[in-house]
Amino acid sequence: MTVTAERDDVEGAEAAGAPEPGRARFAGRRSTPPRTAPDDDSASDRPPPERMVLVPIVSMPDAGREQADARLCVLVRLRDSGRASLLELPHPAPGETLDGVVADVLRARLGVRPVGEPRLAPGRVAARLPRERRGSWELGWMRAVAVDVEGEPVGDALVDEVVVLRCEEAARALRTDTERRLLMLAQPEPG
Repeated sequence: MTVTAERDDVEGAEAAGAPEPGRARFAGRRSTPPRTAPDDDSASDRPPPERMVLVPIVSMPDAGREQADARLCVLVRLRDSGRASLLELPHPAPGETLDGVVADVLRARLGVRPVGEPRLAPGRVAARLPRERRGSWELGWMRAVAVDVEGEPVGDALVDEVVVLRCEEAARALRTDTERRLLMLAQPEPG
């Protein structure tokens, strides 16, 4: 009688759409993307991913006109890497603005306030980016978002140290050429 009850439970579960034991069920998802004909121009792949990094810039209030570039870049030294780097910035969710996301990250991660609007760098840099949920890498883009800030930067629990350097010194302190190029792209044009 126990065997019949178990069998009835399994059959009832299958009828309700539950997977058979030992078989995974993917609700309409394929483990590989659908194949398209090589000459099919209408099939578009998803665009390459784009990540953003934040470049907080502190202006020195007591700098004279002779020190026109007396601007300091804020870098962080994260506990897991040990080297100075730029903060990664999440993309705004639907209904959020870039201004709001930048203000939230600055307040939460560095304890500073933005002054003015964030500026997207005019260019972006190609980079190898980790693929979400796949454990592999893919080619994508990185773009810098510069913003002037006020306040004394203090890192959160994940930040080992906050490093505030002149922008040209900050470029030398960064750990990768990609971050150096992003920092240079984020600098405003001399004018």
